[in-house]
Amino acid sequence: MAVKAILPTPVEMVMEMKNQVHSKVPKAMQAPGGLFPMVTRSFTMDEYRVMSGWPVSIPPYDIHARSMVTCSGQVLSDREPPINIQTGALVRWVADADFYDETALAWRPVQNSQVNTPWTMGSTTMPDLIPEYEYRNKEERFYLPALNFDSDAGEYLQADFSSSIGGASGYTVIMVMSPNSVYGNNDTVPYNGLWSHGSEAEYWIDISIQGRYLWVESESQGRIRGISINPSLDRNRPMYLAIVFDRPNVIFYVADGSETVRTKSVPTGLEEPVPLDSTVILGAAPDLTHTADMALLDLGIYADRLDATEVATEITALSQAYGGD
Repeated sequence: MAVKAILPTPVEMVMEMKNQVHSKVPKAMQAPGGLFPMVTRSFTMDEYRVMSGWPVSIPPYDIHARSMVTCSGQVLSDREPPINIQTGALVRWVADADFYDETALAWRPVQNSQVNTPWTMGSTTMPDLIPEYEYRNKEERFYLPALNFDSDAGEYLQADFSSSIGGASGYTVIMVMSPNSVYGNNDTVPYNGLWSHGSEAEYWIDISIQGRYLWVESESQGRIRGISINPSLDRNRPMYLAIVFDRPNVIFYVADGSETVRTKSVPTGLEEPVPLDSTVILGAAPDLTHTADMALLDLGIYADRLDATEVATEITALSQAYGGD
């Protein structure tokens, strides 16, 4: 739901008004001002008073009222629900109670093309589903579901793509996320894993968060600092994050909307392809101890390496639901 400055219809509102009324003895004369057509000796002050230079009758008393109005209500959004938005993703997951099954411990996709791989979780390490994650984007206020990952609880998800997307020479991930837990971030964790490989992967590229930057690490290269996420760490409004997994560089795109896209390319070492053909860990490093603090609203995987124009197109589509357009 989004509340806009220009209110769409229909609107349901409950209004309550309280008045505080009291009487005061009237003043016979106001402070001088304006044009005076006569002097005060031309009329009796017991019967008249001067109002802007004119004689008027003195009432029995003056009434002063103070009013306070409070309103509560709901405005129906003119935004499409996220699950109704169609993107170019091969497979896409949205934080939604109908697809996040806390009993079966699975987060199922809402959009897929013959790919029905769920993210799985442990009963003690599953992220919390926040039904109404609140944030403001420009003049709109949003209340949308989000998966909250908290490093104090060691929460993360896993998915096995070995039989669904395997064989790709490179791929793209686009997230709508805030790098902040609703319960606060744990500054004692040295770094937080965001997107990591499973132990069986031969070639891999991992993404983590440390300080105010995203970092890149691969099978042939240590951790290198990537793009800044500084503005997003100081607010709860989600950002659009696109990561193009490619060789010899990973390309980051960070945006508040389709018109505010920042990008950075980071070297990854070898020229070997990086297929998505193994287990992926979302929200933790491979050791499962360096877990993330974040609120995740939307996640899509693209079985190709998107260019800047294609990334902007996808962000534009997502911003129809999440704002920033």
